[in-house]
Amino acid sequence: MVQVIPGIGAQGGLFARREKVYPAIQGGATGQHDASSTFTCPLPADIQAGELLLLFVYSLENGPSGAPSGWSVLFNLSSANVVTASCFYKTATGAEGSTVNVAMSTSWRGGVSLCVRIKDWSGTPEAATAGPTYNNAPNAPNCSPSWGSDLNLWLTGMGSAITATSITGTPAGMTSYSSVTHTAGYPFIGALAYLNYTGASYDAGNWTLNASTYWRAMTVVVKPAPV
Repeated sequence: MVQVIPGIGAQGGLFARREKVYPAIQGGATGQHDASSTFTCPLPADIQAGELLLLFVYSLENGPSGAPSGWSVLFNLSSANVVTASCFYKTATGAEGSTVNVAMSTSWRGGVSLCVRIKDWSGTPEAATAGPTYNNAPNAPNCSPSWGSDLNLWLTGMGSAITATSITGTPAGMTSYSSVTHTAGYPFIGALAYLNYTGASYDAGNWTLNASTYWRAMTVVVKPAPV
């Protein structure tokens, strides 16, 4: 929102004052990946310089070996025989192209990916993670960002592997943004929901799946840009 207010000074005149707003998702992309040593992950269209890019990658046993070049690790979680979950982030240059390659630790399993671009943000995103757990109700933990209360964008994500094939419920109070499913030896699911909330912490409710399976869930919080 732009508010026009009188200028003060010898010349008078008008100038615009920008009000603080919530960070906002501007677009997203999802990927379905067969077993490979490299996942070629789609990126959102029309990426603008200065936007925040968040890339979530889910697999089984076969987690990423690290962040793609130019990206940073928010979390990178893997365990034998269960779902892996990773999130990488970067400040966009506007020259990212349509995909990014993520090197995987092995070529043992497939998986899924989700990427979003976000405007009006600042600082470094923070996250809290849960899992691996086996049931049909992925539940991300409470997250309390270091900067406290603000016009924060809260993202709740989940990834599952082995049994479930669909999402039957989104965390209460949150808006579903995107989801992706893929069968590559086993069925994989990835999903993301969001909420604008000014509180200093947030504990989202659970997702619901059509069957019990191994899952990981996470809460990611993005700080607004200063005025």
